[in-house]
Amino acid sequence: MGIFAAHIRGLRKNAGLTQEKLAARIDVGVTTIKNIESEYITAPPTALVEKLAGVFGVESYSLLHKNSLDVGERAKMVHIVSSVCSEKPFVEIEKIVQTVFLDRDELRGYEYMGIRMPDNSMIDAHICAGASVIVRQNAPIKNGDVVLVVYNDSDGIVRRYESDGEEVILTAENSSGLYPPIRLSKSKDRVVVLGKVIRWVNTADWE
Repeated sequence: MGIFAAHIRGLRKNAGLTQEKLAARIDVGVTTIKNIESEYITAPPTALVEKLAGVFGVESYSLLHKNSLDVGERAKMVHIVSSVCSEKPFVEIEKIVQTVFLDRDELRGYEYMGIRMPDNSMIDAHICAGASVIVRQNAPIKNGDVVLVVYNDSDGIVRRYESDGEEVILTAENSSGLYPPIRLSKSKDRVVVLGKVIRWVNTADWE
């Protein structure tokens, strides 16, 4: 997905606006919003960009820029992506599915990212499939933390982390038995902890 389309869709969903309501806010037809989010409009008129920026409280140039958007002085946008792979543990514009905002007082010098929970492997910890999971990158990790981790050639997964120095154990929290513990050797397997899970929002909480 293009940068402009991704930002507008993410901002609109985060604000709880339908395409129709956003169109009404800036006095355009709903087709205009649909065309933006479908990437039929990739070079929007300046006046349109400024109207959209005004609705969401961002700088107009930020809507066309690849980096995360800053919203005012008190909040920072964090993108939620559909997946993260071991080769590219960074936010890819085409994978953005939602955006959320963190108060700057929470940042504490860390960078943040988010991932859409792909399954119910952590449902007993109340992290359901489809949840937006916020991850503090490069944070200190201790045994028992819930982390976003990639290993070998896997996509990123959310699991409870344990390590005895030689082995890493990634444990699901689902009593069904469908997600057995993953045991990895630090000397033989490629294990990268992308960050510590600090919060999540389940789909039912924003519908």
